[in-house]
Amino acid sequence: VSEPENVSESLPITIKNDPKLCRRVLGVVIDNIEMGKSPQWMRQRLEKSGVRSLNTIVDITNYVMLETGHPTHVFDYDRIKTNTLLIRPSKKGEKITTFEGKGYTLSGDDIAIDDGTGEIIDLPGIAGTKNSVVTNDTKRILFFTENNDAHRIRRTCMTLGIHTYASNINKNRPDPETAKIAMLRGIQLYREVAKGTVASRIDDQYEKSDDPKPVTVSSEKIKTYMGKQLPTQQIVSILTPLGFAVTDELTIKHYTVTIPSWRRADVTIEEDIIEEVTRIYGYHNIQSRVKIGEPVPQSSNTKQYWMTKVKHALKYGGFTELYTSSLVSSELLSTYGFDRKKCIKIKNPLSEEGEYLRPSLIPGIVQALVENKNRKEELRLFELSRVYLENNVVAPSHGAIRNQPVQEPTMLTFVIHEPDTKQSFYKAKGIVESLFDELRITNYLPRRQAGELRVEIDESCPIANQLHPIRRASITMKQPARNASRNMRDAGGSNSETMQTIGLIGQINDSILVDIDFDMLIRYASTKKSYTPIPEHPPVIEDMTLTIKPSTHIGPVMDTIKTASTLVKEVTLTSQYEDKLTFRITFQDPKKNLSDKEVGEIKELIKAKLQI
Repeated sequence: VSEPENVSESLPITIKNDPKLCRRVLGVVIDNIEMGKSPQWMRQRLEKSGVRSLNTIVDITNYVMLETGHPTHVFDYDRIKTNTLLIRPSKKGEKITTFEGKGYTLSGDDIAIDDGTGEIIDLPGIAGTKNSVVTNDTKRILFFTENNDAHRIRRTCMTLGIHTYASNINKNRPDPETAKIAMLRGIQLYREVAKGTVASRIDDQYEKSDDPKPVTVSSEKIKTYMGKQLPTQQIVSILTPLGFAVTDELTIKHYTVTIPSWRRADVTIEEDIIEEVTRIYGYHNIQSRVKIGEPVPQSSNTKQYWMTKVKHALKYGGFTELYTSSLVSSELLSTYGFDRKKCIKIKNPLSEEGEYLRPSLIPGIVQALVENKNRKEELRLFELSRVYLENNVVAPSHGAIRNQPVQEPTMLTFVIHEPDTKQSFYKAKGIVESLFDELRITNYLPRRQAGELRVEIDESCPIANQLHPIRRASITMKQPARNASRNMRDAGGSNSETMQTIGLIGQINDSILVDIDFDMLIRYASTKKSYTPIPEHPPVIEDMTLTIKPSTHIGPVMDTIKTASTLVKEVTLTSQYEDKLTFRITFQDPKKNLSDKEVGEIKELIKAKLQI
């Protein structure tokens, strides 16, 4: 479409633009417009495109937008008070009313059009306003198109919640070169369909950027990426219809390609050109080939390896894995005792349900349990995922401090819900010990010492006051002092063993909760397997009854018995009556048969260690 000739300039218009807001602005005044019903062919095309037909003036703007891919707008010329359009950033608190009658308060720095009096008459690229919209009495219009800053358009749409056909196009940076095509096409339709006459020159304000440099494409690289060599003429025939200009001075090794204006935002390097060639050629036409070479062995000591191993272990234990949201509400944090001042708040939350990054998996998994436990008598849930803590914030379950710029520790949390809560506590304890066995944590120390359950829990833990006063314990690891450098921050002096709390277990409401720092847990894990040959000599199994104070924990007693001698292979509690406990002890020497005297000496040693 060519520009109109012999144009009258009887109706002037002044446009003042800020190039930072609009890359290109075009405007023209059209007089003697006939308002009415659009022709049938235009109405049909609009309706098939999902656009409702209104009248001649509005339909032409929508038709041009669909045809050219660039939004356009129209003002009632007589309602522009000073015949001036000032494109400026909006001020915070300014109010507008759209042509649909909806009121909005602007947050500031939005792209706005002022009529020269300080009053906003349009949000360009998003929505027109009621004070400049065309009416049935409109005879003179200002046909207008602008190429806006996409980032501002996107932000305004999100802030105000306005999403239109035009705003969706503007958010994706339409080609400013297309704006002139849209303007000329609109003028043509207003003259032919609405019988209008051009009453001003076309005001075109465009600070054209430098043309991008042509991209040189290597034919060898095309072959490398595609896996086959394409003929030169085939490459030219693919790129030319897409708007790319390939120079005539072609060599066997290189092509020089000029990028069309509407692709300059996404085609900038050699690989982009190769992608276009491959896309049109067809990925399905590229023959698949099996890679030649030996597969790289996968490491069996990575974090991902241990995550998979733990997930499988819990799955076989009847647990269902959850993926709860990383965003939690302020109310949920308060419910479980977390200090919101120490939690990471989202600057621009989408809803009140996701104001904070979760500092623990506990709120999410307990909430999921509450929503599902009424449907089943027994429910076992677990989650293995990251939590988010501010620098030097005490971890929620065990009091460990991580001196890292950004804390994103991986936590393992699981819950058990059963009718018998007391029994569930010991089941959870057994699951933790089974998990230690699966990870071979006993390589460091004897089994029960490697994963000892202690009753004491750090009262600074946010959920400490919500746990059962008795059915609660911290999960504490022991290591020899020579390994204390592995983040044993709470080790003291020159003791032969160091202690580190890595989690907790306790009853919350009517369920049992276990929360473990997974990153710390896998530091103790091992992939090493040991082989113990079948003993040639039979074991000696004897029962030993001991008088123990009622307040004594049985676990440490069994640990003491087992560590009294290397010949003690297994200890189990068989019966209990008041303060008398009967233990079944297995004695065995792999090199010889044990005599009654030797077994008796070990028993005396056990009594001495237990101070009985």
